[in-house]
Amino acid sequence: MMKERFHITRKVLIGYGLLIAAAILSVIYIFNIVEEFATENTTDDISRRKVYLVTNTQSLLYESEALSQFVDFGKKADTTEVNPGAILDETFDLAQRNLDSLRMLSNDSSQHVIIDTISSLIERKRYNTKELLSIWNDADFEKLYNQNINKVLASQDKLAKEVAMLKKVQVHEDTVFVKKKPKSFLKRVADVFSPSKGDSGVIRRSSREYIADKTGGAYNPSDTISSVLKRLQCNVAGQRKELYALIVEYAGKLRYDNRQISREVDSMLREIESQELNASLESMNSKQQIIGSASRFIAAVAILSVIIVLLFVYLIAKDVSRSKFYRRQLEKAKKYAEDLLVMREKLMLTISHDIRAPLSSIIGYTELLQRLHPDGRQRYYLNNMNASSGHILALVNDLLDFHRLESNKMEFNIVPFNVSSLLNEIYLSFKPMADTKGLKFVIHEKNEAKDLFMEGDPIRIRQIISNLLSNAIKFTSKGSVVLGYEVTHESGKYTLHIIVSDQGCGIPEADKNKLFNEFTRVAGSEGADGFGLGLAITHKLVVLMNGTLSFESEVGKGSMFCVDIPLAATSVQEVKAVDADLSAVQPSDSKPSLHCLLVDDDPIQLALAKELLGYQGILVEKCSDASKVKELLQKESYDFVITDIQMPQMSGFELLKVIRSLDNKEIASMPVVALSGSVPNDSDLANAGFTAFLTKPYTLKQLQDLVRTIFPDHIPAASELNLDALTAFAGDDAQASNAILKTFCDETSHNLSLFKKALEKKDRKEAARLAHKFLPLFSMIGAKDLTPALETLEKKSDPLSDDEWSSLMTSSIDKIGKIVSSIRHKIVD
Repeated sequence: MMKERFHITRKVLIGYGLLIAAAILSVIYIFNIVEEFATENTTDDISRRKVYLVTNTQSLLYESEALSQFVDFGKKADTTEVNPGAILDETFDLAQRNLDSLRMLSNDSSQHVIIDTISSLIERKRYNTKELLSIWNDADFEKLYNQNINKVLASQDKLAKEVAMLKKVQVHEDTVFVKKKPKSFLKRVADVFSPSKGDSGVIRRSSREYIADKTGGAYNPSDTISSVLKRLQCNVAGQRKELYALIVEYAGKLRYDNRQISREVDSMLREIESQELNASLESMNSKQQIIGSASRFIAAVAILSVIIVLLFVYLIAKDVSRSKFYRRQLEKAKKYAEDLLVMREKLMLTISHDIRAPLSSIIGYTELLQRLHPDGRQRYYLNNMNASSGHILALVNDLLDFHRLESNKMEFNIVPFNVSSLLNEIYLSFKPMADTKGLKFVIHEKNEAKDLFMEGDPIRIRQIISNLLSNAIKFTSKGSVVLGYEVTHESGKYTLHIIVSDQGCGIPEADKNKLFNEFTRVAGSEGADGFGLGLAITHKLVVLMNGTLSFESEVGKGSMFCVDIPLAATSVQEVKAVDADLSAVQPSDSKPSLHCLLVDDDPIQLALAKELLGYQGILVEKCSDASKVKELLQKESYDFVITDIQMPQMSGFELLKVIRSLDNKEIASMPVVALSGSVPNDSDLANAGFTAFLTKPYTLKQLQDLVRTIFPDHIPAASELNLDALTAFAGDDAQASNAILKTFCDETSHNLSLFKKALEKKDRKEAARLAHKFLPLFSMIGAKDLTPALETLEKKSDPLSDDEWSSLMTSSIDKIGKIVSSIRHKIVD
């Protein structure tokens, strides 16, 4: 399903990627088009500017033509009227500035040549117009009269001389055409920014000649005025006539020349305008082509996008349809898996209740049979039954632990405990198993860990180490098994380091990666017992305790498992031993026997529990119907109630509510112990109001511990010990029985003192001799907690360290003393 979802996601991403790529390409393409349009617009602006300059220049030239005509009509410039020459100069200057701007905007060398030619023609026209103005100025009648009057006056002042002056003005003009060498392209480009002077191919030269005609005669005053006036008139008329003729002739030439210039300029300007208009048309055509190309590209991109969308819609719809099919299949598989989980839960409940309950009966009755002094063959049978039932119980416990770990229902009980005592107890519990296989089993501890109290869950730590030791001894046929431990303190944190090493068959390389998997058995473990859950449970427990579990192994050389479990410091320096032999504690004669109401729907369990409680001197009232409990509690006085949780008429929880709701406060507050084959959470039971909880199957020792926890002041008589073996020869003679018990106590006390001296002197040989002497007696009376230690001390060759040996001696001395004290209190004076 995840793979299918990944495929859909990948296709969606690919589809979006293609669409984004198409969009990016379109944006890039459109950007290039816009940029090209901007360039074209810039070119169009330049073209429009050129056309404007050309048109403006044409209008200026037309304006100059009109002003030239104005000059031709002889309009003179004075102080009160407009000066045509100044206006013409300004017009020509504007036209030249237009041509300069046009030259700057144009990059075409041919246009530069045309512009330079137009500029020279305009300058030529300026020159012609100025010449025409100059001639008009010279033909001014007032000026002519003034000149002639001044001459007459001058002649009158010279009486001795008659001077008649006739001025004749002759204008000589010739035109030279010079063919100049064509300029190079770079020179013409340079002339755009710094135009050279005298670039015209036409040179026009003009000169004036004044001819004075002098006549002499006698001075006649009588005719002075008339003659002067006549001469004056004649002179002015002649000069005027000559000037008019000259002006008409020159004006005609100038007008012709100006028309030629205007035609040439107009032709050139029209050529430039035509070029620019063609360029504009080409630009428009180019834009149309660009727009058409862009339209086709956008249409193609749109069509491609639609195709991509449709294609991926089809592919995704196909995947979604397939995903829905797989989802339905997964939902069916999920439902099937949930049904399997429910079935597994029911199976666990079946194992918890329907298997543990009869198994509890087997273990309980086997233990009771072992107390009836069976012969050797019967004891052999019972031991095998006890071992088999214990093995079944271990398998059931592993399954239940695995189930609780998988369902996150495993709880940890953090309490103070003695690290050294816990590890030594574990060591001693596995010592007989190792001895049976002929293995060398040793324990190594650091001095820092001795008598160190820490906070943790000793039950789970015991389970972890027991699983590792069980595998080490199980898979080691010869050699040694070592249990080592130490407690380190770093950065304010305590860590318990545990090492379990063996010289067994080792773990193949191919099985190392799956060693901690559930229901996994490595190569070479085919003949071993178990489901393959031990290491899986151990690993999960270590992880839940925030620890680490690692291992090293080599085939044929053995394995080494290392466990690091974090612990917390505690101020407690003494913990009451819960495993102490309750029968060895001095009883209280002033305390009457306890009275227990036992409620269970299983008559076999009722009978077994009654027998086990009877061994502790507790009076038991059986009840198989929970609905009658209320009536029994009101009739009789009971110290506590033990009830099964799962009963058909009324569950243990409902019965607890009935008891707690009674009006009698003493009865309502009495201890109620839950008894069940299942393994509920301790917190749930405590919250419900149960005083304690006992799981089936349970042993007599567990039942004793429970009673002692609830009633610490009530210690039953030494019914745990089988004293009948000592007093068998006395028969019914109580006095003889007391004498035998007294002799046993005295002799044991004497040997106990020697045992203590051997401990002080660290005399292992003497200790082994005394242990050999103790062993048959304590085996006879059934002191099971003591005999394994005596068996270990009896073996001189057992490689115990000094600390291990001293700890074992101290524990044995304490237990012997308690047993002797218990028996002394049993002797009737």
